[in-house]
Amino acid sequence: MTDQTRPTGGEDYFKGATMLRGRNVPQTTTDQRLLDRSDSAEWVHTDPWRVLRIQSEFVEGFGALAELGPAISVFGSARTKPGSAHYELATEVGRLLVEAGYAVITGGGPGTMEAANKGASEAGESASGSASSCPSRPG
Repeated sequence: MTDQTRPTGGEDYFKGATMLRGRNVPQTTTDQRLLDRSDSAEWVHTDPWRVLRIQSEFVEGFGALAELGPAISVFGSARTKPGSAHYELATEVGRLLVEAGYAVITGGGPGTMEAANKGASEAGESASGSASSCPSRPG
């Protein structure tokens, strides 16, 4: 469990390499605290390692992407339903991209991105989904 998701009871919660338990586990995510305008922003100054953790996420992401080779990103609506014309088209695009020698990178969500991942998978390649969380937007 990381600071991007809240524990749901009995789960370990990690802040960097440190495991927190009980009353030390935050009840909200970093993103939620950042977006909460009614609260004080003092919490931002209580974590001196925050910048380095963010930097480490960039380093890990660039390292993972560097090993993909030629790649194309596919983004689209998370509300595209399986069986719709757009979903089927995105599935075909994902498959054709892999057949043309490209890796497929998506936002990792449902709908269009799921369809592109499905097409890439059907062509024998695993796609790379890069999910992000946005507490103010429902899944």
